[in-house]
Amino acid sequence: APTTDQTRTAARANEILDSMTDGYVVFDDHWRVVQLNRMAEETIFNKSAKELLGKVIFVNYPQLEHSAYFENYRIARKERHPVHFEAKSDISGEWFEGHAYPRANHLEVYIRNIHKRKMAEEALRQYTAELEAANVELESFSYSVSHDLRAPLRSLDGFSLAILEDYNDKLDDQGREYIERIRSASQLMGQLIDALLNLSRVIRAE
Repeated sequence: APTTDQTRTAARANEILDSMTDGYVVFDDHWRVVQLNRMAEETIFNKSAKELLGKVIFVNYPQLEHSAYFENYRIARKERHPVHFEAKSDISGEWFEGHAYPRANHLEVYIRNIHKRKMAEEALRQYTAELEAANVELESFSYSVSHDLRAPLRSLDGFSLAILEDYNDKLDDQGREYIERIRSASQLMGQLIDALLNLSRVIRAE
């Protein structure tokens, strides 16, 4: 029978395990659950220790027996070295980070729920893809601005200059002023187009 000190030590060890934010599970060589903490009960298996302890894990979760998720545990046991992995659970469908450590006659597993992080990463990937698509559209718009709008501006400026040069003696002062204003406005718009293109290049830069 265990001594009082041994009982206290075991109780203290269980307290420490139950205070962990990671799930903790120990499997024997036949995949029976021989130990687990409260986090494993509540967030990983969604069953009580009473329902799990002493039973082969596949009795409660037959979907695990041939799953890619559980294959990480088999690799750790077979190759006798720690295995660290991220995988989607066949029990809950959520993402977990696992650390499996083979021992002499059992396998210790530490499991952390990383589903929120994975969802955030997926949202970031989607946002990045949308941003890249927006940049492609912006680049197309910049091309349109550069080529489609510059041509009529050049025509405005060029024909205005031609009027001033060829019909200067037929224009009064007000007419010449109007033509100069047209030229000035078309040149200003050209400068605005250049600024807009420069802005689009800045937005696309890393």
